[in-house]
Order: sequence, then structure tokens, then C-alpha cells
Amino acid sequence: MISIVVPFLNEENGVKEILETVVRQTLRPVELIFVDGESTDASIDIIQEFIKKNKDPQLKVRLLFESDFGEMRSVPNARRIGLENAQGEHICFLDADFYLISDDLLSKTDEALKSHPWIGVKVKITPDTWLENQIALDNSADEPGISNHIYFAMTRKITLGKRYEVNLGIYEDKDFFEGFGVPVKIIDTYCSRHYPHTIKEFSIQRRWYGRSSWKYVMRHRSVSSFYDLVIRPVKELASLVLAALSLMLNGYVALAFLALYFIFLLRMAASANFMSVSRIAYLLFKTTIGELFYAYGIAEGIFKGGRLRRNASRDG
Repeated sequence: MISIVVPFLNEENGVKEILETVVRQTLRPVELIFVDGESTDASIDIIQEFIKKNKDPQLKVRLLFESDFGEMRSVPNARRIGLENAQGEHICFLDADFYLISDDLLSKTDEALKSHPWIGVKVKITPDTWLENQIALDNSADEPGISNHIYFAMTRKITLGKRYEVNLGIYEDKDFFEGFGVPVKIIDTYCSRHYPHTIKEFSIQRRWYGRSSWKYVMRHRSVSSFYDLVIRPVKELASLVLAALSLMLNGYVALAFLALYFIFLLRMAASANFMSVSRIAYLLFKTTIGELFYAYGIAEGIFKGGRLRRNASRDG
């Protein structure tokens, strides 16, 4: 049997899509485990109603609550609870902003896991807004809207003795999966997901990324993680801030920092895929508003800490 673990918090639309697309899967038996992080919308009601009406004995849907397992509330904690309570020999992880496109996705995954312990799948995005399209392009490789979801499925055997670090936010999957000591194998089948649709959703996401990135840095305490998660994401914003501050002292110094910002921007544009005028506008937005909220999140992580739970659909 294959078990699917889905952490969620206020994801009524997301849990609907997951339920609808799992029902269409050709593979049986399937166990679908939702782990709630204290939702206040209709998410829980939707799942409970489905459980009542489900007449498929080969599709087992379960609803677990983080509150029944202690005081911790975080996505990796929900994954840990789901993993420890899953009955399948093969385990899949989905956020509530994902759903399954290919009806044979679970069947192909289950078969692939018989010969390789860590499986990834392809992600196909159909964006609803300009912003979601730009974020999808950020994550695309050779074809617009197509990327890989590498932290998707594994065998139970390979997880023995390993646990999710429940205090992490972003990169909790990287931290868990890449400790397996084996490479991921990407198979030719598709799921999909949602990215932020609005500036508000994008800002919430960037703030959460910044806050949880600091947790990852403090866990691994390496120069590379500090640069990748703290310095590199905000270097463009830092050059603009320094330009503004220098303007009060010396105009030439301000121009130098402003030039540095545009050098960073041009380097980013040169390495970006699918470049266009629209992409340049997005990069300007991302390196100002996006980095501002990311930096704010880092400051929160340093000075405040606190819970690292977020709304998984579009916010992460």
C-alpha cells in the first residue's frame, strides 16, 4: 500500500483538489492522511464529510490533528506525525497546494519505488495570474511551467532511524530527504501546484521563507548555507539601501551602490530562463518588495523566533 501525507492549515480549496484527484488514481490500495494544524475554515468539515461518504474500501482517508500529539505546530511536525502513523510501505508527501494530474501518478510511483528508494515527479503549472506565472518560470528548467518535485516519495525502509526536524520551515524536505545518501530518480508523470497569486500572498511567502531560513542556517551553521539563505537573497536590496543612505553623505558613493544594484540585476537577468520585458519587471519587483519581506522575516527569525507554521497553499 502507498500512503500519502498532507499537512494542512486552512486549505479548504486545496484539500478538495487533493481528494478529487486521488479518487481518480488507478492505484489501489491507497491511504490518504491529512494532518491538521488547527484550521479554522471548512477544511476539516470537507475531509470528515468525504470520510463519511467514501464507499471505496481500497481508499482509506484519515484525519489527524497536531494538537493530539503535543504543542508543536509546524509543517515538518505534521509530516513527522503522518509518517509515524502511515501504514503503507511506500510514503508520498504533498503540501495542500499540490494536486495530482496524471491518473497513473501513484501507480508509476509505487512501481518505481520497488527498485529505487527515493522518487521525484514532474510538476506542470497552469498559472492563473501574471505573478503566479512569473514564479512558475523561476522554478522552470527547459520548458515554461514544467519543473520537478523531487521531495515526493520514498520507501518506509529508507526512513528508519530518521525524523523530520520539527523546528525547521523552508528546506525541511531538503534536510530530511538528502540525508538518505542516495540520489533522487525523476519519473515521467505529473502533479501540479499553486504559487502565490497576489502581492499579499507573495509577501507573506517571502516573509515566511526569511524567518524559517534563519532556522536552517542555525541548524547547519555552515558558510554556504549562510550565504545562500541570508546574503544572496538580499544583496540587491542591501545595495539599494546603502545607495539611499549614502545619498545623504556623498552622491558619488550613492551612484556606486546604485550601479552595483543594476549589476546584480543584470547578472540575475542573464542567468534567468525565458527572459522578456515582463520578466525584467518581475525581477525589479522581486529584488525590492520580495527581498524587503524576506529580510523582515530573517530579522524575525533572529530576534523573535516563534512558530513556523504557514498556509501551505500559495504561501509556501
